[in-house]
Amino acid sequence: MHWARTATVWLISLYVCQANGAYCACSPLSAPERELLLQVIRAKFLIEPDVSLRLLSDEPSNNECFRELGIEGRGPIGTWSLKLFLSPDHRFISSDLYPVSLGSGSLQDDKYVPKNGSDAALVTVTVFADFQSSTSKRVADVMKILMRRYQPNELRLEFRNLPMRVDAWAFKAAQGAACAEIQSDTAFWSIHDRLFAEQQSITSANATDKLLTYAAETKSLNKAEFETCVKREGSLGLVLRDIDQAAARAVRSAPAVLIDGTAVSDPTDEQGLQIRIEQAINNANAIRRSPAVDRKP
Repeated sequence: MHWARTATVWLISLYVCQANGAYCACSPLSAPERELLLQVIRAKFLIEPDVSLRLLSDEPSNNECFRELGIEGRGPIGTWSLKLFLSPDHRFISSDLYPVSLGSGSLQDDKYVPKNGSDAALVTVTVFADFQSSTSKRVADVMKILMRRYQPNELRLEFRNLPMRVDAWAFKAAQGAACAEIQSDTAFWSIHDRLFAEQQSITSANATDKLLTYAAETKSLNKAEFETCVKREGSLGLVLRDIDQAAARAVRSAPAVLIDGTAVSDPTDEQGLQIRIEQAINNANAIRRSPAVDRKP
């Protein structure tokens, strides 16, 4: 099963609350719904049986009929929490809400999104990657080359996690990288580079130990905070958010590269990517040089 398909969970067996053809107004979850909700979250997010789940909160979200759910998990590695949103009809949950009014610009909710380059850069390249994927590694190598060719105010790189293998170490690596990003972009890129450089030596059994070793050798990281984050899955929500963002952008596999929101056909083609980036920079510069159009009558 691909995580990209599980970021938005379908609660098909929950009832649809309707009255006279309209949804009931912001109705809270019933006790049976709360129990079923936890069962579906466990199944869809592949949460182990030895992890207990509890619904801590169920409140309306920002005066809308979406409900904000606080989920707590307790297991052998400790306690973690997760925020999800339930649709007004109680049939769908998602890890975030994306207002349509924000349009189709850069990916929304950019807190703790790894970046390289200026926020005011002319062009943004977004990479969705899987640390266990050899093709994702090639994309990382290509992007490192391309980033050296441009100024920070010309090109910005953003990274999003999209682990495709839930039964191996890709998801654990994504959580580790996200834990590093919580501390700083510099820490993230250090862990990012180590994960790809030593990809062949990482296994499901040693992934956590590898992450802790990388952290110990990264000067910009607080090792104790990183270890706590990794062992308690403190970055789980960030990884699920990235997976949800991939689904929102119709990205179904990793690696994927988007230039100003538009996907490229071959993310490993260095020359093709450079041509597309040059075109995007030229277009952006042309728009900036164009005189403002006076629309007054």
